[in-house]
Amino acid sequence: METKRRVLLLGTVSLVAGVFAADVFLPWGNVAPVLYACAVLLSFLVSRRPYPVILAAACSLLIVLAFSLRPGGSTAVDVINRSIAELLTWTTLVLGYLTKRTQGDRLIGPHGQDEYQRLFDSNPAPTWVVDSESLAFLAVNQAAIRHYGYSREEILRMTVLDIRPPEDIPRLLELLPKALASSEPRMWPGKHRKKDGTIIHVEVGAQALTFAGRPARLVTASDVTERKQAEVVRRQVLEKVISAQEEERRRIAHGLHDETGQLVASLLVGLRGVESAPTLEAARAKTGELRRIAARTLEEVQRLARGLRPGALDDLGLQDALKRQAAEFRDNQGIPVDLHVSLPDGHRLPPLVETALYRIVQEALTNTAKHAAAKMVSIVLQRTASAVNLVVEDDGCGFDTGMLQSGARTSRHLGLHGMRERASLLSGRFSIESRPMGGTAVYVTLPVEEPAS
Repeated sequence: METKRRVLLLGTVSLVAGVFAADVFLPWGNVAPVLYACAVLLSFLVSRRPYPVILAAACSLLIVLAFSLRPGGSTAVDVINRSIAELLTWTTLVLGYLTKRTQGDRLIGPHGQDEYQRLFDSNPAPTWVVDSESLAFLAVNQAAIRHYGYSREEILRMTVLDIRPPEDIPRLLELLPKALASSEPRMWPGKHRKKDGTIIHVEVGAQALTFAGRPARLVTASDVTERKQAEVVRRQVLEKVISAQEEERRRIAHGLHDETGQLVASLLVGLRGVESAPTLEAARAKTGELRRIAARTLEEVQRLARGLRPGALDDLGLQDALKRQAAEFRDNQGIPVDLHVSLPDGHRLPPLVETALYRIVQEALTNTAKHAAAKMVSIVLQRTASAVNLVVEDDGCGFDTGMLQSGARTSRHLGLHGMRERASLLSGRFSIESRPMGGTAVYVTLPVEEPAS
């Protein structure tokens, strides 16, 4: 018997280690969560009471560690898979203890033993036991009480329908037969309502069990509201990028047609006049006007090129590009710009960092011109040993930064989210300070390697 326990102990440890290694380097999707849960389930055969809890805690840590070690970064699918893995691991642990303790008798009841209540309450995800027929809550853990704001007594007088917003109930009733008929653990998307009326997006998992002799479901919920909001913001930013691209194409097309096209047409008319000139002196008289038209055409083409990609950024570096950007802003908007740049002589920042900082300054100046009614703008760019810091500040009308967390999405807010996205893509930090009639300051920090000496 002792040999069998040792084999099972080594087997579960090896399984977890193998799943962790594969989870880091292979795109297993939902396979890894199931295998972690299987390892926890097998751990109950070892017959050592604390071992399943220890293994479940180890699996939980490895799930998070594998998430941070995956090459190529993370995606929304990775976040969903990690949530499923955590829920399955802890749900399997709870069900394993309940099944092993009762072996078909009552698993948990109003007078269940303290050990199982502690195990139920230790689940970090909001968890309930729900009557399969009446949908009434039969038990609730501390995480659900804290997250939803109801007391235990209040929840035990409620049903699943009571924590659903009214508009989500028809969809729930439509999905219930399918969910109750399924014996496989699965995550179902939906919405819940807290006691204070806040609507949150959740992913709900359910597992069949028997509670006090009645068919029931062990239900766990994961709050994915922030992830949903981030997806909405990303989609809006993407829509803005696409719209900006189309607007840029429209601007270039109009510029080519209205300005460059007319200048080229004038050149053709002038060349035709030169060609048909009766004498050499008459042809020479027309060449001066043609030179002026050609010069204007060149200036127009250069202006269009600068609008697409500033040549100074590639040829001279960020400092000179910012100087030209500040001068153009001053000339076009009539708002003076105080520019201070402190970069090591002879050292260029990485191209991606230079481009990100240039575009962030460009977006900040655009917001100032459109919304701030400012009289002065200050730009400070400073290089440290391991980072580059940017501050863009104006003395304009400012705004309430609390609106950034609300549902309102104005063009200014989308521009701020675009700047935040540029910073986050380079593992940087972005923050903003503003208040009504108190101006606005944008702070960006991007990590960079120390320049070689």
